[in-house]
Amino acid sequence: MDNFLFWMRMILLVSIWMTCSSCYNALSGTSNTKTDPALYEDGMKALNSLDYDTAIAKFEAIGVDYASQTEVKMNYAGALAGKCGFNFINYFNKLGVSPSGSTFLFFMNQWKTTSTSANAMYYSTKRQYCVQSETVVKSIHPSVSGRDSSQSLFLFLLGLAKIGIYLKETADPNGTGTGQWPIVTPNTDGACLEANLPATAVKEIIAGLGMAFLNLTNIATILSGANIDTSAVTAVCASITPNPCSFENSSEVTDTTVIKAMRSLLNVSATGVVNGAICL
Repeated sequence: MDNFLFWMRMILLVSIWMTCSSCYNALSGTSNTKTDPALYEDGMKALNSLDYDTAIAKFEAIGVDYASQTEVKMNYAGALAGKCGFNFINYFNKLGVSPSGSTFLFFMNQWKTTSTSANAMYYSTKRQYCVQSETVVKSIHPSVSGRDSSQSLFLFLLGLAKIGIYLKETADPNGTGTGQWPIVTPNTDGACLEANLPATAVKEIIAGLGMAFLNLTNIATILSGANIDTSAVTAVCASITPNPCSFENSSEVTDTTVIKAMRSLLNVSATGVVNGAICL
């Protein structure tokens, strides 16, 4: 099985069982079940069962040296992504279909609407695990050039997920599937206002776009085979100067021009989530 299929099964939220529910820890009875290999095996069983809390706990109990292995890190990142709640495999499949509505609205609506009345708080809690997952994968190779296709595919999808979850949290607090910035005033409505969309969130959205764009070079073959149209992402990147797709980390986003440009893209119907105005 190639790397792509392996990680899609392990990391992306697919209900594929690699071990039966009656299976036991193979190390039980023959060795200490609290050793690193035993903890890792238990973590993998929990991950395959979509029990992300247990998987995370097992992976985090592993010693530093064992936990530093690439395979361990990727599966730990997968558990964190699962806890975040994003369905990677469904999203991956949808990327090959022409989205209805604007680019950013499409990203936002890949997140399910929660039934809770505190929709924004729900996603604020969820996204913390996506951020942790991103950090773990980037700790393997901080730059794109050092990553393999599996790591880049993971970060490509997680970058788009980051965009969506920040927009779901801020622009769709009532979970209707349409942009509803809380505060709207003439000419400076919606995403233009710090009260609606904090600069910290804008920077994370820019970094999400950068993660997706920069990792494309490592996964061109995979995307081509899956017939995924990435032209919409590329077009958005090319429309802004400085190019927001050159930043993979939010800490790198310091230019106020690119922050304002991204606010404008989010605030007009052609690309964003509302039919608002260009930010002045």
